[in-house]
Amino acid sequence: MKQGTFNALGVGAGVMVLLSVLVAFEKPTVDFDFAKGRPLVRNLDPKQIATIKVKSKAEEVKLDRMNDGFVVSSKLSYPAANKEINSLIRDLAKITLASEAAANKDAHKALGVSLDADDAKVVTFLDREGKELVGVVVGKSAEGSGGYNVRLVNEDTVYRSESYVSVREKALDYIEKEIVNNERNQIEKVEVKPAAGQAYVISSPKEGEIALEGVPAGKRVKASAHEGIFSATSSFSFEDLAPATEKQDLEFKDTQVVTRRDGAKFTFEVAKKDDKFWVRGRADYTGPAVNTITIAKTDKDDELKKKEAWLKANDAVKLFNAQHQSWVYQVGSWKAENLAKPFNDLVEDIPVGPEEISAQHILLSYEGAERSEVKGRTKDEAKAKAEALWPQVMAAPDKFNDFARDNTDEPGGKEKGGDLGSFKREAMAKAFSEAAFKLEVNAVSEVVESEFGFHIIKRTK
Repeated sequence: MKQGTFNALGVGAGVMVLLSVLVAFEKPTVDFDFAKGRPLVRNLDPKQIATIKVKSKAEEVKLDRMNDGFVVSSKLSYPAANKEINSLIRDLAKITLASEAAANKDAHKALGVSLDADDAKVVTFLDREGKELVGVVVGKSAEGSGGYNVRLVNEDTVYRSESYVSVREKALDYIEKEIVNNERNQIEKVEVKPAAGQAYVISSPKEGEIALEGVPAGKRVKASAHEGIFSATSSFSFEDLAPATEKQDLEFKDTQVVTRRDGAKFTFEVAKKDDKFWVRGRADYTGPAVNTITIAKTDKDDELKKKEAWLKANDAVKLFNAQHQSWVYQVGSWKAENLAKPFNDLVEDIPVGPEEISAQHILLSYEGAERSEVKGRTKDEAKAKAEALWPQVMAAPDKFNDFARDNTDEPGGKEKGGDLGSFKREAMAKAFSEAAFKLEVNAVSEVVESEFGFHIIKRTK
């Protein structure tokens, strides 16, 4: 759903394209003659379909034609996604038969094709008068064949299909759950207004660059902490929905505003109730007035693209509001948190001291330590060995290389004399870095424990 094109609103056109090209087959009757490769469903005229029912153990789904499209009547009559309606009709029309599995209904239960079987998925197509056009039962997978047990609702004979048969079973499966997809490179800025704490802006002065504004002195942005917030509305989907009129008790306290380079602006507000997060959205167009935009033959390519982008953005805003302003959407906690994360979660204190140092170390490891190759030494034994070695190193720190070659358990460390080269604070285990960055150049640490074992560290630069 790129550039604000909302599939649910265009369902009618999409369905009718498919319906006009489906092949018509001869009508199934009780004297249905099996032939390998023969379609199960024949003479289904898609134009006559007014209602589709999908019944399974999971749920009963009802899809009704509304004007030129379909709505999910069993889910608040929310617009159905054209691609899912198309897929259902197409997949059932494509069922071809590999062999007969049973000739009478005594075998229906075992094969999963009785109407009350746990494995059964029953799809029924009805006309405008409620008369059944055709019904299909898809049961258990046919053992060893790669296909499924299938039959027509009004037929007793069960067949094995030639291939996998897919039937989506839940009402939400037939809904386009993507609210919007704001392409990352098209986002100019994201404004966040949490209920608690300060508001902030993440800006993108040009494609590929983003920056958190207003970072105070002595602070820095945590690595990639603002990335998820900036991209929160790229592929923004919901888990459930409700009419806005039924959720008036929700308190929408957190806000995120996404402004695109083409003049489309999307505002999302977040509410939390009973451990569930709900979002409502609206869109605004902030570009030049549409009635002032004229396309001229003399327009250069860049100018023409800009004008076309404004016109598309204006259309996208109208479509968004038409589709979404009457609804509120339940979203995952991780998505809700990325819409309005507190500013303090995005920054951290700048560490005192250098950003990068060099050091050597001697590692005394033990069996079971992280990445350890040592066998037969316990943790207590490794600690005792490190504590016995430490005073020797302190007495002759200039011989650190020799001590490392003779004692370190770091893989490959003996040959390097324990030299680690240059590294940043976050590159090492936390306990190791805290000890190493406190040292003066040429100073030696006390014994330091990490998940790798016990270290004696010498800072060299």
